[in-house]
Amino acid sequence: GSIGTYVTIADFKAYYKSKGLPIEDVYASKSTNKNKAFRLAINGNYDELRKNYLDPFNEVFLNTVIENRGILPESEALTGKLYYAKDAVEVGLIDGLKTFEQVIGRAFELSDKFSGNNNHKNSNTMFGKNKFKALDAFAETATDERTPEQLDAVNQELEANGIGGFLMEATEDLSSSADVTQTIADATAAVNTANDERNTLQGEVTRLEGELSTSSESLAAANARIEEMENESAGASRQGTNKPDKLGTVETAEKVVAELPHNQYDESIGI
Repeated sequence: GSIGTYVTIADFKAYYKSKGLPIEDVYASKSTNKNKAFRLAINGNYDELRKNYLDPFNEVFLNTVIENRGILPESEALTGKLYYAKDAVEVGLIDGLKTFEQVIGRAFELSDKFSGNNNHKNSNTMFGKNKFKALDAFAETATDERTPEQLDAVNQELEANGIGGFLMEATEDLSSSADVTQTIADATAAVNTANDERNTLQGEVTRLEGELSTSSESLAAANARIEEMENESAGASRQGTNKPDKLGTVETAEKVVAELPHNQYDESIGI
């Protein structure tokens, strides 16, 4: 479909002017019709552009389609309307719908028509092993086992044999479905393993944070006790008493710290 003609005009002068770069077109004295239709169109008058350019070009286009497709001049198919394949058959825009094998067969027919031989008719398959080995191998390969490299080889072979304007393209992944399934399974397993490792590390972090909190509390208690003992010792000195120095005889700061739970020897782990 889309059998029709149109033109798009963009006037960039306002944009360039806003950027500080005004543009002006200056024509020779006798060039009165130079770009006239387009100049009028930019100013909102499209009649001359449509009448002198679009309509004549469109007539050539329509007559070519009418002549080669046998479509009636009054057909709606010549108005620029788009069609799905089934509807395009009904209005005469295409001959019909073909399978992959039918399209390849038609390519061979056209090749033989222009090259003047019929090698494919005597070949072992419809694809012609004698002339199109890559194409024949591609056709005989299971769909889920075809590779991009095979497809490239087919296109090179077609071009080498004079079949121009015809390109085979993959409409889906050419890799094996089994390979795809295995790849997905491997990726899923890797994600699960990573999640397990992350959970284990998170548990270890939580445990270490708990130990750090306990150690911090014990250290704070020891510092408070040391400060208390220092205050008691200083008080005794000021009063001139003969009370023993608690820092030297009762308990020392080192003893307090040594008796903290996290500084005790653990035989089970050797520290």
